[in-house]
Amino acid sequence: MRDTLSFFHEFVRNPTATGAIAPSSRQLALAMVEALRPMQSGHVLVELGAGTGSFTRILRHTLPENPVVACEFNQVFARLLRRRHPDVEVIEGCASEIAVQLGRLSVERDRIAGIISGLPLLSLPEHKVRDILLAIAEVLPVNRSFVQFTYLPWLWRDLETPGLELEYRRWVWRNLPPATLLVFRKSADRDPILACPSRPDDALAEGSRQQCY
Repeated sequence: MRDTLSFFHEFVRNPTATGAIAPSSRQLALAMVEALRPMQSGHVLVELGAGTGSFTRILRHTLPENPVVACEFNQVFARLLRRRHPDVEVIEGCASEIAVQLGRLSVERDRIAGIISGLPLLSLPEHKVRDILLAIAEVLPVNRSFVQFTYLPWLWRDLETPGLELEYRRWVWRNLPPATLLVFRKSADRDPILACPSRPDDALAEGSRQQCY
């Protein structure tokens, strides 16, 4: 209940960046984890838009041998994640900068098991969505999965996903509201050199936060 109230408060404060009025359900989290399997022990799971930690908790409980790096832009949620999950590396910043942030943590590309996302991509500006998807394609190894959930799957039909190929969709009814899982895979023939423009360290400072999600 506390998480729901916290989530609703942040939604009222910034609905575009929060994207939902309540945390995702356990059933949705389990479905997203299942979409990432199989994976090698010790490889890193990357979570974008971790929120209050609904997915983070399931990742740690079901895949204890895979370290988690969680990226969350919202300061309130990032603090909550650090307090609840001291064994998780929490990045407070933009998902579009995930390549830079993983580099700082010395996480090599071939050690990434997969990426899951709770980001409200459809509510973000078009250029920001492209930046985020390019960053995902840059860090995701070939044949690994990127899993995104959405409440409006039909709007994804016309959305470009450079470097990523949609494998399948799956409805998860036990969620508020019901959600659709989109499972993308990085294929060898869709692995262009996708170098997001590198930025100086101060580009990730507080002054740039209004441009990030």
